[in-house]
Amino acid sequence: MTREERIFWGGLITLIVTLLLIGLGLALRRSASPPLSAYLPDESRPENVVYNAYVAARRGEIDRFLAYFTEPPWKGRPQGARIERLDTYMLESGELRVGEALIEGDKATVTVTLIRQWSNGPFGSEISVETAPVFLVREGNTWRIDRELPFVYPIYTEIPVPVPPPSPGGD
Repeated sequence: MTREERIFWGGLITLIVTLLLIGLGLALRRSASPPLSAYLPDESRPENVVYNAYVAARRGEIDRFLAYFTEPPWKGRPQGARIERLDTYMLESGELRVGEALIEGDKATVTVTLIRQWSNGPFGSEISVETAPVFLVREGNTWRIDRELPFVYPIYTEIPVPVPPPSPGGD
């Protein structure tokens, strides 16, 4: 084998091993346990209330999720419809960071950041960073979310459409 062939094959093997190690690292990173898996015990802090609302949403615990709000969120929901489940796709596909609360009297604002990364195949990957405020109010000794929770969307039950009975004359 000539010197040039050894350099070629050595470089090719090094490249293949490097790509395999990168792929293994990405696979291990994605298979790590997802965040938002356990409730925080101290709900006296607004940021913990926000975090726990995300945990409830991710677990599909609708009643507990709604208990974190001053009133049922999503005011534009169809009348009489109940939330069947919560769409947390954006949480599943990214990393959520709950910031520290900015408290002013009985009102607080917590900034949440969702970081998502996806692959474009051989063209690399892209990162999306979205931030949104969560507004809370203190009711007695309890902090409650005053509006919708970003990155969580309700899926409602179907509302039956009333069908008028047929007229006796067949019209």
